Amino acid sequence: MISIFFKNIVFNDEIDLTRSSAIYIEISGHAGLNTKGSDILCSAISVLSQTFILTVERVLKIKQQINRDNGFLSTSIVLEDVTAK
Repeated sequence: MISIFFKNIVFNDEIDLTRSSAIYIEISGHAGLNTKGSDILCSAISVLSQTFILTVERVLKIKQQINRDNGFLSTSIVLEDVTAK
C-alpha cells in the first residue's frame, strides 16, 4: 500500500500554511499492482511527487530538505522566506 503523510498543513476551504514554519510530506510504500519496477500506479505517484518537489525547489525557489530511498520520498519545506501573493 502507498501511504502519503502530510504534517503541518491544514486543509479547510483552502490550504492554510500559517501555523508552522515548515511543512512535511512523506510518500512511501508500493501499490502492489505489479512487480517493483513495472507498477504503473507507483510510477505515476513517483512522477507526480518528484515533479512537485522539483517545482517547489526550482520554480518557486523554496528551500527543502529532501530524502530519497528505495520506495520512500520525503521533503520538509521551509516556509520562513515564503510570502503570500
